[in-house]
Amino acid sequence: MHTNADFVCQGSELVIDGVCEASGKVSAKNAKALITKEIECAPIIDMSDYTTEIKTIASENTEVFEADQKYHGNSIVFEKSIIANGSIFVNGSKFTTNDYIIATKDISINVVKSEIGFKDGSVICSETGNITFNDSGLI
Repeated sequence: MHTNADFVCQGSELVIDGVCEASGKVSAKNAKALITKEIECAPIIDMSDYTTEIKTIASENTEVFEADQKYHGNSIVFEKSIIANGSIFVNGSKFTTNDYIIATKDISINVVKSEIGFKDGSVICSETGNITFNDSGLI
């Protein structure tokens, strides 16, 4: 995981089986946070080149929206990748995806439990905004 800003996660459990890299700070204010490797003050990566490639890969199985997208409910499952020309907000009890989440602005995931990338990994990409997780269990 890489962000050209700060990585912030607030909740009671976080598991990142890999690298969490931020050009700013990595802040996981959790009772139980397990991050294999944290890297702060990482070089800023020009995301414009990568965003195009990420969108191309995601386009194989995706839904594209020309505005902000808001998802609410007890169990929210993304069966396909999501691309939004705007922000993406997920609010509920449980959120599950194994696909790409791409927004031109902010991505905010506010749930009790997140299961992201269990099968083959997942990509969460914001072109110009923040990626925020507020949950009790991010796995």
